[in-house]
Amino acid sequence: MLVNSSGTRVITNEGPDGPFDRIYQKGSLEKYELVNADQTTYTGKIHRRTIIRVDLKGNNFRYPCFETEDGRWFDRSGMPMPKPTKIENEEENKEEQVQGTNNL
Repeated sequence: MLVNSSGTRVITNEGPDGPFDRIYQKGSLEKYELVNADQTTYTGKIHRRTIIRVDLKGNNFRYPCFETEDGRWFDRSGMPMPKPTKIENEEENKEEQVQGTNNL
Protein backbone atom coordinates (compact mmCIF):
# COMPACT_ATOMS: atom_id res chain seq x y z
CA MET A 1 0.00 0.00 0.00
CA LEU A 2 1.32 3.41 -0.91
CA VAL A 3 0.76 6.80 0.66
CA ASN A 4 1.05 9.88 -1.57
CA SER A 5 2.61 13.21 -0.53
CA SER A 6 -0.70 14.48 0.90
CA GLY A 7 -0.97 11.41 3.18
CA THR A 8 -3.79 9.72 1.24
CA ARG A 9 -3.65 5.92 0.93
CA VAL A 10 -3.19 4.72 -2.63
CA ILE A 11 -4.54 1.19 -3.05
CA THR A 12 -2.89 -0.76 -5.86
CA ASN A 13 -5.21 -3.74 -6.09
CA GLU A 14 -6.64 -2.97 -9.51
CA GLY A 15 -5.57 -4.96 -12.55
CA PRO A 16 -6.57 -5.15 -16.21
CA ASP A 17 -9.47 -7.44 -15.26
CA GLY A 18 -10.69 -5.16 -12.48
CA PRO A 19 -10.08 -4.96 -8.72
CA PHE A 20 -8.84 -7.93 -6.68
CA ASP A 21 -8.13 -8.82 -3.03
CA ARG A 22 -4.57 -8.13 -1.84
CA ILE A 23 -2.54 -8.35 1.38
CA TYR A 24 -0.31 -5.42 2.34
CA GLN A 25 2.41 -5.19 4.95
CA LYS A 26 1.70 -2.57 7.61
CA GLY A 27 4.96 -0.92 8.65
CA SER A 28 6.76 -3.84 10.29
CA LEU A 29 7.43 -7.36 9.09
CA GLU A 30 4.83 -8.81 11.47
CA LYS A 31 1.70 -6.77 10.61
CA TYR A 32 -0.52 -7.38 7.59
CA GLU A 33 -3.74 -5.97 6.18
CA LEU A 34 -6.03 -7.52 3.58
CA VAL A 35 -7.82 -5.03 1.35
CA ASN A 36 -10.76 -6.66 -0.41
CA ALA A 37 -11.64 -5.92 -4.04
CA ASP A 38 -14.42 -3.59 -2.86
CA GLN A 39 -11.82 -1.54 -0.86
CA THR A 40 -13.02 -2.79 2.53
CA THR A 41 -10.52 -4.12 5.08
CA TYR A 42 -10.73 -7.81 6.04
CA THR A 43 -11.26 -8.24 9.80
CA GLY A 44 -10.74 -12.00 10.15
CA LYS A 45 -7.55 -13.88 10.96
CA ILE A 46 -4.65 -14.06 8.51
CA HIS A 47 -2.39 -17.09 8.95
CA ARG A 48 1.18 -17.03 7.70
CA ARG A 49 1.91 -20.44 6.17
CA THR A 50 4.88 -22.15 4.59
CA ILE A 51 4.30 -24.34 1.57
CA ILE A 52 6.64 -26.60 -0.38
CA ARG A 53 7.46 -25.61 -3.96
CA VAL A 54 9.70 -27.24 -6.57
CA ASP A 55 12.32 -25.19 -8.43
CA LEU A 56 13.36 -25.64 -12.08
CA LYS A 57 15.97 -28.25 -11.11
CA GLY A 58 13.40 -30.35 -9.23
CA ASN A 59 14.54 -29.35 -5.72
CA ASN A 60 11.99 -28.62 -3.00
CA PHE A 61 12.09 -25.26 -1.23
CA ARG A 62 10.02 -23.50 1.42
CA TYR A 63 7.77 -20.68 0.23
CA PRO A 64 6.00 -18.32 2.66
CA CYS A 65 2.40 -17.37 1.92
CA PHE A 66 -0.84 -16.38 3.67
CA GLU A 67 -4.21 -18.05 4.28
CA THR A 68 -7.27 -16.18 5.50
CA GLU A 69 -9.76 -17.61 7.95
CA ASP A 70 -12.32 -17.83 5.12
CA GLY A 71 -9.98 -19.98 2.96
CA ARG A 72 -8.42 -17.50 0.54
CA TRP A 73 -4.69 -17.87 -0.27
CA PHE A 74 -2.11 -15.18 -1.10
CA ASP A 75 1.52 -15.46 -2.20
CA ARG A 76 4.41 -13.72 -0.43
CA SER A 77 3.85 -10.53 -2.44
CA GLY A 78 0.21 -10.37 -1.27
CA MET A 79 -1.35 -11.42 -4.57
CA PRO A 80 -4.15 -14.02 -4.74
CA MET A 81 -3.05 -17.58 -5.49
CA PRO A 82 -4.71 -21.00 -5.79
CA LYS A 83 -4.84 -23.22 -2.70
CA PRO A 84 -1.54 -25.14 -2.55
CA THR A 85 -1.34 -28.92 -2.50
CA LYS A 86 1.75 -29.27 -0.23
CA ILE A 87 1.60 -27.45 3.11
CA GLU A 88 4.31 -27.87 5.74
CA ASN A 89 3.50 -29.55 9.06
CA GLU A 90 0.56 -27.63 10.57
CA GLU A 91 1.93 -27.59 14.15
CA GLU A 92 5.23 -26.01 13.07
CA ASN A 93 3.38 -23.67 10.73
CA LYS A 94 1.02 -21.90 13.18
CA GLU A 95 1.91 -18.20 12.92
CA GLU A 96 -1.30 -16.18 13.18
CA GLN A 97 -2.12 -12.57 12.48
CA VAL A 98 -5.36 -11.00 13.75
CA GLN A 99 -6.61 -7.84 12.05
CA GLY A 100 -3.08 -6.92 11.01
CA THR A 101 -1.45 -7.25 14.45
CA ASN A 102 0.97 -9.88 15.69
CA ASN A 103 -0.83 -12.42 17.85
CA LEU A 104 2.07 -14.67 18.86
